[in-house]
Amino acid sequence: MEAAIFSPFSDLSNEVIIHILHCCPYKTILRFSSTCKRNYEIIINSVSLRLHIELEVNGLEVVKSSAMKSTQIISSSILGELHRYRNAWLKPDLNIPVERPVGHPKVLRWELHGGAYFKAYSSFAPQDCPDSLQIIPLDSVLLPPPVKFCTKFHRFTADPSQDLAILVAAIPERFTADPSQDLAILVAAIPERPNYVQLHIRSLATGQPHPQARRPDLTIEFDFEVSVLSNSTVCYAPEVQGSVLAIRFDSDVKRTYEILAWDWKTGSFLHRISSRNGACASRFIDSSYIVVFSATLPSSGGRLLRDVALSIYDISTPTQHNVEGDSHFRVPNYPTLNPTMIFNFPKLRNSHSVFSISFMASSDPVPGRAVYTSSVSLAYSRSITLGLSLSLFKCPVAQNNLGGMRNFRGFVSTSHLLDHLSRHRISHRHPTVLSWDQWGEQATRWFPENEVNLSCSQMSGSRYVTVKHGPNHLPGYHHLVITDFNTPIVQRHQDSNHLLTPYSYKFSRQGDNISLLNANTPTTDTHPSPSVDAPASDAPASDTTVIIMTLGSDAPSTFDSGFEGTFVSRLPCRIIIRVKPEIPHDGWFLDGNRLIGIKNYFGEYPFLSVYDLNIPA
Repeated sequence: MEAAIFSPFSDLSNEVIIHILHCCPYKTILRFSSTCKRNYEIIINSVSLRLHIELEVNGLEVVKSSAMKSTQIISSSILGELHRYRNAWLKPDLNIPVERPVGHPKVLRWELHGGAYFKAYSSFAPQDCPDSLQIIPLDSVLLPPPVKFCTKFHRFTADPSQDLAILVAAIPERFTADPSQDLAILVAAIPERPNYVQLHIRSLATGQPHPQARRPDLTIEFDFEVSVLSNSTVCYAPEVQGSVLAIRFDSDVKRTYEILAWDWKTGSFLHRISSRNGACASRFIDSSYIVVFSATLPSSGGRLLRDVALSIYDISTPTQHNVEGDSHFRVPNYPTLNPTMIFNFPKLRNSHSVFSISFMASSDPVPGRAVYTSSVSLAYSRSITLGLSLSLFKCPVAQNNLGGMRNFRGFVSTSHLLDHLSRHRISHRHPTVLSWDQWGEQATRWFPENEVNLSCSQMSGSRYVTVKHGPNHLPGYHHLVITDFNTPIVQRHQDSNHLLTPYSYKFSRQGDNISLLNANTPTTDTHPSPSVDAPASDAPASDTTVIIMTLGSDAPSTFDSGFEGTFVSRLPCRIIIRVKPEIPHDGWFLDGNRLIGIKNYFGEYPFLSVYDLNIPA
């Protein structure tokens, strides 16, 4: 038998090496480039590898590009588009806002994503439940005809790219939309059967059953009441990722939740995630993983939610079961999916419990849906940063003491979570459990809510938008703050104005000039060292002036309120503040290359202010 022949790596051609490196993560490629001059030049001279690195660093993928003859030209063109899009967000220059009223008829449910506002409204009695959907493009005053579903619904989700609408409906109420699939999903409860819910998979173009859905109407039977008519605390939350539909049904009062996943095209049941001792929020990380943010009763007993964790579930392989498939699903008949990895939070003090948990808003871009389109369409390949909301309740210590509430906002890098997953994964049957000390300090950044105090705001990729009140909290002065938690971007574009503590800046106003006061400097009335983006102290602020600061891992966020010991988090971030004040809005959202302010957020007739990001050609 002939001995195996091994070829040294150095004997491989550049083309073969490039082909191999395209199968590697960007960190491996960068390490390879540092081994010798030849390897460095291979990386530098390969446009496709440089594009590979930039896409992964930014958490993006190409979902559609214009027809080009040469692969080299394609890579070069896409790399140029990517650089322009990335650089535009490093120092945002926003165009004059376009005001868009979206009421009349009044808004009953809505979503905002994919360059459109999706308004669910009622066209026939009863007027408090929607039956129609109007898609309002953010870049056009021309409206497509509304879609009428001829049924009332509770919740919905829509994906226009798949011509898909899924309705969760007895008096329907919830929806989600995916324009890229021309898809709407409606959720409806059944009044006379409180344990049942119906899903309707519809075309956004016609309102009729979606042509790709083998079972466009599904009935789900639970072993507890889920009807909003019998229990208003039940929440329905549908979400679509490609061909996978996941819906969360949870009740904080009953401390019960079910997360169910189907292939909406075939109607096949995929997975069930279930608990009878807690509350949760859930989100797709990508097409393979769902992350669940949960608070549960301690295993030692008790009636208060005290154990907090993030759990990752692998949904890439359908659960094996013997239940015959049809359009009626009885949930208790299906096995539950175990988490692949559990990331525990610090223990709470005996005096505290969890009041509520959630992900920030529901408009975060779904992986795979385009967030920027020019000659190329770019989409997030995964959820880059998870935005978490956590409220802790301090139990009363005396009869005349009502206790208290502390609210926190947290930002979690999914890159850190997936790195742990690849290193520690052992089996599907037994989850790996990590304590906070093993993962949390480096992977997260936490703030008291008064530091990120806009309740109606949301993550978009790795960016979070909120507002900072003007000097002395004067009415009419809101300054937009965009914070980026993408660690490679933060480290690559470190600003000279580096914060030493998370809360060391505030505003000062003199006439028409606004200055930033930085507590890192010797006195609180001294201006910080100006960055290239900040105005001179005696110059008026222009519409495009921004102040940029970096909060590194050397400046941890620390607090101990409600937790045993000190709660420390170090995820780096890059903070961008627009000096020009904006008219106050009830909420702010990022959508691809747009910033959207919403007035009358909770009202029936909201109003949008749409700011387009200026991306130089």
